[in-house]
Amino acid sequence: MAHTPQTETTGLWKRVVLLDRAILRRVRTWERDWVTPFMRLATRLGDASTWIILTFSLYFMGESMRHYFWLLTYATLGSTCTAHLLKRIFRRERPSLEHIGVEALVVYPDQYSFPSGHTTTAFAVAAILLHEGSWLGSLATMGALWIASSRIYLGAHYPLDVFLGAAIGSTVGLTLRVLFF
Repeated sequence: MAHTPQTETTGLWKRVVLLDRAILRRVRTWERDWVTPFMRLATRLGDASTWIILTFSLYFMGESMRHYFWLLTYATLGSTCTAHLLKRIFRRERPSLEHIGVEALVVYPDQYSFPSGHTTTAFAVAAILLHEGSWLGSLATMGALWIASSRIYLGAHYPLDVFLGAAIGSTVGLTLRVLFF
């Protein structure tokens, strides 16, 4: 069989997918009873409901917090819409739905894995907050990393879903920052 650019690309993608699955299986072997509750907490902090509560809390804290309300509103809406659009385009199944020997430790918010919506939103928030003071950007980035790692640890996403979700979210957050703030 002659190698064409298409078969080379297909072969490369197959290797990427196999590596992605292997890394996820390896991470899942790190499961520990004392770590799992912390990872579930991180995932819960990255839920849409948590972002909504946090965002509206900022609004009701008064005029001095309205700027942060708008930052989080733009970041969460922009990243959520982007992630859901990409999920519908790519339709990558969650790890446990592909029957690759990975059991999820959390309930899925939807059936698609790419990109991680939790990660996309957390990194969009971190990126849009980067210029708001070193402690705020740093805190949001640490939170985003915790949320992202929880998605892999809990078996909800492949590492590639999370890595690209972080890149997409960061891009959305920085773009919104430049366009509107």
